[in-house]
Amino acid sequence: MTIPTDISSLIPQRPPFVMIDQLLEVNSDSSVASFAVKADNIFLSDGHFEAYGMIENIAQTAAAGMSVTRSLDSGLAPEGFLGAMSNAKVTVLPQVGDEIRTETRIIAEIGSLFKVLGNCFVNGQICFTC
Repeated sequence: MTIPTDISSLIPQRPPFVMIDQLLEVNSDSSVASFAVKADNIFLSDGHFEAYGMIENIAQTAAAGMSVTRSLDSGLAPEGFLGAMSNAKVTVLPQVGDEIRTETRIIAEIGSLFKVLGNCFVNGQICFTC
């Protein structure tokens, strides 16, 4: 499966609200993306990337993966929204310069609704899960 390198073709968000840089891996129910935390990020507070940013990062990683694996008749990135989040746990907040590796896995699908497990890692250590 070929993974597009242009993130804007996979998600509807546009700068400054794009929270993934590259989609690294995709299969039918999971995706992996990377994101470098930069000093101008809108979710920074005191040099740390806040949990809100990691939530958006997980949502965009899942959406980008679904864009690749599901046929899009319109050729446009799918639009959707985060309906709920549960069991969120912050272990550490990434800092400016950190590279986040995000892994998502679809664990349930009911019609057009998806339940996704998301994990963010920095230097191989989990920093956020939901």
